[in-house]
Amino acid sequence: GKYYISRGQTYQKLGLIDKALIDYNTAIDLKTDHPTAVLNRMEINYNKGYYTLVEKDLKYCKENNISVDDKYSLINNRTSPN
Repeated sequence: GKYYISRGQTYQKLGLIDKALIDYNTAIDLKTDHPTAVLNRMEINYNKGYYTLVEKDLKYCKENNISVDDKYSLINNRTSPN
């Protein structure tokens, strides 16, 4: 999982967002309790406006006691395109 997270972070920094999401999803599939991958995926989906996906990751974080940035607490007031 760490390989995919590291590569995903590199892709994200390079602006290759779709590739980053694929790697984060793969890392989560391999190790479901990896907070870095979930938080990074949530950030990308938030920036893309995919609030329904962010809500799913927020639920996961809450269930697993993973702290998240306060900006995501406003997510329920938004409308998702997906």
